[in-house]
Amino acid sequence: MKTRMLTQAALAAAVTAGILRGGALVALAGELFVIDFESYTEGTPIGNQYAPLGVTFSAEGGQLPVIAVAGAPQIAFGADGVDDGPMVSGIAGLTDPVIAGDSVTGRDLRMTFDPPVQMVRFFAVDIDRDEVLTARAYRGRTELGAITRWHGHPLAGNGEATEFRFDNPHGITEVVIEVPDRIGFAIDALAFERDCPGPACGQRVRLSQESEPGLGDFDLNVRGVITSYDTNATADHLYLYDTAFSASFAGPMLRPVADRSHLVLTTGPDGLSVVVVHDAPDGAADLDGGAAEMRIEVVGQSLEDIVWSAEDEPEAGGRDRAAAESGAFGRLLIRHGWGPCCTDGYALTGFACGTSVVLEFNEADGNALTPVIEGLHEWMAYSSTGDVIPLALEPGRRVRLDVLGAPGCLADLTCDGLVDGDDIVVLMQRWGSSDDLADLDLDGGVDGWDLAALLARMGVCP
Repeated sequence: MKTRMLTQAALAAAVTAGILRGGALVALAGELFVIDFESYTEGTPIGNQYAPLGVTFSAEGGQLPVIAVAGAPQIAFGADGVDDGPMVSGIAGLTDPVIAGDSVTGRDLRMTFDPPVQMVRFFAVDIDRDEVLTARAYRGRTELGAITRWHGHPLAGNGEATEFRFDNPHGITEVVIEVPDRIGFAIDALAFERDCPGPACGQRVRLSQESEPGLGDFDLNVRGVITSYDTNATADHLYLYDTAFSASFAGPMLRPVADRSHLVLTTGPDGLSVVVVHDAPDGAADLDGGAAEMRIEVVGQSLEDIVWSAEDEPEAGGRDRAAAESGAFGRLLIRHGWGPCCTDGYALTGFACGTSVVLEFNEADGNALTPVIEGLHEWMAYSSTGDVIPLALEPGRRVRLDVLGAPGCLADLTCDGLVDGDDIVVLMQRWGSSDDLADLDLDGGVDGWDLAALLARMGVCP
């Protein structure tokens, strides 16, 4: 009988490439890139400056698009001397070039992605009267879809930021923006996502929820593993509070659903972040607003290490608050209240390998007359692999997040920066189980393939 065999080097290469998962293919983690065009001055031609991120820009007729700065009179914003901004992120955006003094003729813009991406999202700022803007997504020469917006469309118009988003799992290679023959257009807050080939991207976090409030049986009720979005942006930059949508979340890593609480993770320059978004920024879909009180406990790490990196509606005063609970080390009390127009939420940043984060909807403001949950009907956890895990939305029924090994060193089961004998001991203790911590090849069980993957990574973590 033949047996399958791989050398340590071949196995390591296969797992690193994201190909081998116990003989099966699995969804890859997502890399999320954000470009806000803030690094360049007014009028700068933009072509291959962002090529290291896998995107280049061009304009119709062999020209290059240019940087536009909000305010009048500027390259893209000069209607009657009125400031038509603001941009979504900062003050700069991208617009079509003025050629030979012709500031009226529109010149289509093209974004080319190499490697292909699975999602593209940007905002068109300032679609003026009589203007129509169409964006088309392509894979090679095949058109994948088109989005058209015009002055008078909801969330479109003079001084407004209008969202354009394409999602295609098979890959997008180009997006073409058909520019109208008018003045006053720019794009901003470009975001795109592509599959990351291997475990070096995204932090894996084990997700569990106790079966009843206060029971604490997390290990018996593991819901799965979610992976963070690896990104070039900080959590605050990703949250984009009160930018495109009034007093709301506008980040690219979620498409919020009305009456849902969303949980998603990001890993950026500021570290691993837990992002919570309540509800959706669309008054037409959400007529009731809502309220939420939460408790968050950090285990295995000092609360002083954790940064409150994004806050939704910090100006809300008495309706929103966050504080450390008196006498309870490592615990936060958070209360939010929002109207039909808006979201609420936050981002906490700085969680390390081996840390556990326990979240629950529970009394947080010391007032038993205020609701713990109002206007929310479901709770979902999102992974950059595309998985969405439902959670029970019940007061006091806790969810635990266990931060696993660092990206690129998942075999470090003890979180000490080394893959050594201690990690072998941990793996052998879980032999034959479906434990997510030691299931390195994600095939649903701890076996010889996981041991081989660990042995292939012996030594200091990169």
